[in-house]
Amino acid sequence: YTSDLMGPMHRGYVDELGGLGADIVLADGPPYYMAPYRFPMRLIEEALSNAERLLRTYTPRLLVYDHHLPRRKGWTRLLERLKEAGREAGVIVASSAECMGEKPLLG
Repeated sequence: YTSDLMGPMHRGYVDELGGLGADIVLADGPPYYMAPYRFPMRLIEEALSNAERLLRTYTPRLLVYDHHLPRRKGWTRLLERLKEAGREAGVIVASSAECMGEKPLLG
């Protein structure tokens, strides 16, 4: 569980998480709702790239990517990017709502 790591924002977080060998990772995602005014889009991009690296390098069985990310309309397109990387790596990527068989409230 990556409580408030925002992404993960830093590459070191990915290695720390991956080194734990977890099958399921609950990650909070970047604060997309603050972009671009309080949080630059380049940092959102960096967080997504780091999450992709987690998927490809450490291949947990499931990445639940939620918390900060779904607070802004349009966030699902960012999640789709990770879902594609997950498919390529053999990792399931989903929001919390999707894990419960529900559709996310914001799209």
